[in-house]
Amino acid sequence: MTKPNFRPIVPLDADDDALERVNDRLGVPTMVRTPGKSLVSDATTASRQAGTPARRQQKLTIRIPTYLVAELKHKAVEQRTTLRHLVLLALQNAGYTVASADLLPGAGGSE
Repeated sequence: MTKPNFRPIVPLDADDDALERVNDRLGVPTMVRTPGKSLVSDATTASRQAGTPARRQQKLTIRIPTYLVAELKHKAVEQRTTLRHLVLLALQNAGYTVASADLLPGAGGSE
């Protein structure tokens, strides 16, 4: 199977209004943010406004048994939280140091 030959994109000489008109004409979907809803958590926003730098994080990938993944996902749904939050709580309960700011659901990272 051969790869398609894509043309390189060159910088456009069109302004944003012209692009919006083309998007409207072509029916290109757009994201609309509803008032009162934020994509960033309140804790993160408060931290940024206070001038506190975002905590550095590192991705950790592990392989665990399928039944355990299923159990963790089920528990996360029951508690209406994230897998990350459950894992950090378990590490804290096992005696590892986990800052309380890092235990806030949505505080850094996604699933």
